[in-house]
Amino acid sequence: MNSYLTFAIDKNWHAVEANHVKEIIFCPNYTTIPLSPSYYRGVFNLRGKVVPLVDCKKKLTGLSELDAKRQLIATLHAREQDHLNWLAALDHSLKTGEAFTKARDPHQCAFGKWYDSYTNPDRDIQSTLAEFDLPHKKIHGLADHLLGMSARGQRDEAILLINRARDTELAALIGLFSKLRAQITTQNKELTVVLHDHNRVCGITVDSVGEVAKMEPTDFKPMETGHGDHNQIAVRGDKPPVILFDIDKFFSEIVPSSHQLAA
Repeated sequence: MNSYLTFAIDKNWHAVEANHVKEIIFCPNYTTIPLSPSYYRGVFNLRGKVVPLVDCKKKLTGLSELDAKRQLIATLHAREQDHLNWLAALDHSLKTGEAFTKARDPHQCAFGKWYDSYTNPDRDIQSTLAEFDLPHKKIHGLADHLLGMSARGQRDEAILLINRARDTELAALIGLFSKLRAQITTQNKELTVVLHDHNRVCGITVDSVGEVAKMEPTDFKPMETGHGDHNQIAVRGDKPPVILFDIDKFFSEIVPSSHQLAA
């Protein structure tokens, strides 16, 4: 039986023969290459050797971890602005008597829906996410409370309370958005698997590494539909199936051009 290193890219598990794995490292600092394909991160220095770095998620799915991170940060900016707009709309409603139409349930605003479904394995980020719960609920709880005060003839008092909320609950929420964006920016969930084939070396970014599994080459069967450059899969009982990483095709089609770019 042969040994295969399993690793995850997006939602799929892949396997490469372990004798092609040089080492596994945290995603290194790299130098970008102008006019290179979108899935080339660039090149990095591995003990004096210039090594190409290929973004496998970008190559296979069109969306890299960096793209996903940028999208998440943009989403957090938008959700922060939503709550600035939300409090401004409540203030306007109190002062003019116009109907307040924004979500009062904290689980029904755009952030609340995202918050209830989002997960992240980083413990510091988990801790920051937990801190959102109280100020976010307090912000949304203002609508019924302050509009009720206004309806009872306490509009001026309600306006004072909304001004105070800007300096307390809203300020806390804005601070947490800023903290979470900073944590997301610096979070590095990726690993780099350094592959080699004779005298050729290349790093590939992966989401996580699984195990060294024993399998026969005959365990891999053709997939009904191809998956990027790799179209054989092994079903492993109660373990996730793994897609065979075609090392020969990878080095023959990708690595030579990346060496040329690095030259």
